[in-house]
Amino acid sequence: MKNDKTKEIIYIGDVGKPNTALSIHAQNMARLFGNLGYHTTFICDDYEGMNKISDETDLFNYCYTSKFITIPKISTIEWLIDELTGWKYRKILKEKIKNKKPEFILMYGYAGESWMVKYCHKRRIPFLVERVDWFEKSDRTGFIERELIQRQVDKTILKIDKYVDGVISISKFFKEYYYKMKVPTIFVPPIFEFGNSDILEKYERSSMLHLVYAGSIGGNKDYILPILQAVKHINLKKIHIHMDLIGVTLEQLENVTGEVCWQKYGIDIHGRVSNSIAKKIIQRADFSFLLRENKQYAKAGFSTKFAESMCLGVPVICTKVGGADSVITHMYDGICLDNNDILTIEKTLIILMNKSSEEIIEMKNNAYITASRVFNIDSYTQEMSGFLNKLKELYE
Repeated sequence: MKNDKTKEIIYIGDVGKPNTALSIHAQNMARLFGNLGYHTTFICDDYEGMNKISDETDLFNYCYTSKFITIPKISTIEWLIDELTGWKYRKILKEKIKNKKPEFILMYGYAGESWMVKYCHKRRIPFLVERVDWFEKSDRTGFIERELIQRQVDKTILKIDKYVDGVISISKFFKEYYYKMKVPTIFVPPIFEFGNSDILEKYERSSMLHLVYAGSIGGNKDYILPILQAVKHINLKKIHIHMDLIGVTLEQLENVTGEVCWQKYGIDIHGRVSNSIAKKIIQRADFSFLLRENKQYAKAGFSTKFAESMCLGVPVICTKVGGADSVITHMYDGICLDNNDILTIEKTLIILMNKSSEEIIEMKNNAYITASRVFNIDSYTQEMSGFLNKLKELYE
């Protein structure tokens, strides 16, 4: 339970679904704030049938908004209104501000930012936002997503964010953007707890190159088809590369590629598995991969999968787009591809196939060392302390 003398941060956003990338990220941010003596109260969206996070620790606890109506057409309208106005947060935020007297309000998302900034400033409470992605209209599908939601996101980042007191930027792209806007900002990529790890001691090199992908086959971010085709071509006559796919089902792969039997090409499809099982599969690999287009979303965001892979001592084969790839050095702690062409990928895989076990282990060790510096919660404690203290001074 929270100590009454602990300082308080209220963190608003759709981060209340258990065991998701968003909830894990938010809890790790709360651990960072906990290093500075803050307790975090999460205010989250609630959906019909959704499991809630019941954890209440010395570091954080959860509050949920009212549920969305379950009648299809009405629920869609209600969801859209909330996405554009953040009205579901209004009552509970006012209540928590009154009862908890927070030092800061931090928002993950965009809904209702305009009124929240004004409300907090009238009460002399610093208002911060966390910026983790920025898509373009061309990345969106459907009229509502493209013309309403994305327009609201663009308006918020381009115009409303200039009035916030500070921004936590997940990427160097955002840090530079807000620096030019003259809004105080701090760079914090996906962060995790690090302890005494025996990750690399558990690794055993197999007789062939071992790749892994964890994610989805669809969406508007990652691409896996080029690397599947490259592995298939290399393995046509003999299996030289083994690859595990996590989060992708055989049915999804068949629908996209028309292929049914990928196992004969050395590719094992695991489908959706728990986070703990996924980590065990990833940890056995020599390399993971992250293929992205050279577009704004790839620069503005920072893949959690990329960070998690390196934290497990697995270097990432990624496209050089100026995003997550900016934290690695080619052929030292990861691989940077100039493009997503199948031929480029094939040439890279052949180079890696010819590396010795000692060279692969050295790259894995380098990846882990980089991760323990770049993605470690403790690496940002001192800078975050200075950042928050300067924001508090604005209202003293």
